[in-house]
Amino acid sequence: MPTEQEAEEDTRFKLKLSDKSLADCIEAFIGLYLIHLGVNGAKSFIQWLDFTISDKEGKANFLNQNISGSLPDPLLIMFDSSLSQKLETKYSDFEKQINYVFKNKIYLMQAFTHPSDIKNIYTSSYQK
Repeated sequence: MPTEQEAEEDTRFKLKLSDKSLADCIEAFIGLYLIHLGVNGAKSFIQWLDFTISDKEGKANFLNQNISGSLPDPLLIMFDSSLSQKLETKYSDFEKQINYVFKNKIYLMQAFTHPSDIKNIYTSSYQK
């Protein structure tokens, strides 16, 4: 086992992550805290990271505000019932695997669609 100094000097012990990879890892950790410890747990983790949560204009810090429990609507345009039925079918196996049924399948569509997918005209990108 190398000493701390040896590990710092040896490039075999270093890993370079892209900004995107690091952001995805942090997002996953925040999600874990949110799922297992709730909103306050996620807020505490974000504060521990020394991050500031702000609105689109960078004006407000939402860490000290109560969250109402409702998420912003991801829809960009209205859709017909045929899309709703397609989403029910498309995500039913996934919901069975995680033993959870989403009330609004549009959130799943948004989460599972990469921003470069031009076929998704219904939701905004989950990446901010």
